[in-house]
Order: sequence, then structure tokens, then C-alpha cells
Amino acid sequence: MSIENFFNEHPAEDNFTESVSWPGSERKSPIKFMSNILASEGRKGLERIGPRFFEAQAKEDRIEIQRTMGTYLKNSSAVYLAAGLWSIEEMLAHGTFDPTELNARIRLFYAGTYLDPHLISNPQIEQLTREHEREIARAAVYDKTFASFFRDRFSLLPDAMRDFYNSREPYLGGRIISTMNNLVLPDYEKRARILIAKNGRGHS
Repeated sequence: MSIENFFNEHPAEDNFTESVSWPGSERKSPIKFMSNILASEGRKGLERIGPRFFEAQAKEDRIEIQRTMGTYLKNSSAVYLAAGLWSIEEMLAHGTFDPTELNARIRLFYAGTYLDPHLISNPQIEQLTREHEREIARAAVYDKTFASFFRDRFSLLPDAMRDFYNSREPYLGGRIISTMNNLVLPDYEKRARILIAKNGRGHS
């Protein structure tokens, strides 16, 4: 499986909740449920092409790199989006952004793929001000999918998180947020909206 296969096999339709067998125990947070899917399917996609992609990079085999690049782009973007969504949930709960937790999630999602993840260097915990917390909370109420945090409300994210998603991942060849928003965010958002509408809530 991979994130491409998941999106193809589970289209953004009214029966999406039934097609993914959404357990009642996980309905407290549709965002975490979708984050788990992004991370799990993204990791499977990376595991599938990781050895070939790694070897092609080492040998500078441009033909094989081209063959595997599309899969890498989409599945790595799914992993980075999953980690970001989890971080926003944690910020809403605790009023802090801890880059070490985001790094740890990305490392976990990349484990066993033969590929090196892009991480935040020199991570420092960022305590949000009360006003910043309120702004993020208001934005989360406005858009319960959190997708807008990676588009028009990107400026609300903590500095280190914003810098990370604005950085260039070596394999992607471009900014993480641009690739992520082009390849994964719209498909995620459509499905998250369906879950939230069925459940009547967003984050916990």
C-alpha cells in the first residue's frame, strides 16, 4: 500500500467513514485518525521504494531516480503532514511547540525505509503566548481539518515549525510545504471534512 493507493481506494465520498472502518474508540479526534493513516500509508510507500531510491541516489542513476521520485514525493509529504497535524494538536492541548517531538515522529515514520528524514536542527521548545494560543485556537475552530495552518494561516505556526516547513528537503528539491500542499493536503482535507461532518467535532 501507499498514500496514493489509499486515496485511490478510499475516495472522498459520503461512505468514506465506512470504507476506512473508522473505530468508535478513535472518533474523539478525526485529525489524529487521519494523521495515523497519512503516517502509516506514507511509510508503506517509502518502504516500498526506499531501497531502490537510496541505491539510485548513491549511484546517481537519474533514470531510476525519476522512476521512483513521484512515489517518494507523495509519501514523504504524507509523513511530514501527519507530523505537523499531530504537533498542532499538541499545541492546542499544551500551549507549547516541542520540535523534538515533531522530529521523533518523523524519525518513527521513516524507520525501516532506508531513507534519511529531514528534521529540525537545534530544536528548542517554544512556549506560546496567551494571545498566540488564542489565535491558534480560533483558527482551529474555523477550520477543524487544520489544513488552513499550511495555507493562509501558516503565519500562526511557531517560528521553528514554520521555518521547517518552509525549508528545502534534500530529496524533494523544493520547499516541504509547497510539495505537501500540491500533492497531499487537498486529498487529506476532503476526507478529514467528511469525518468531521459525520462526527460533529475536530480535535479533542
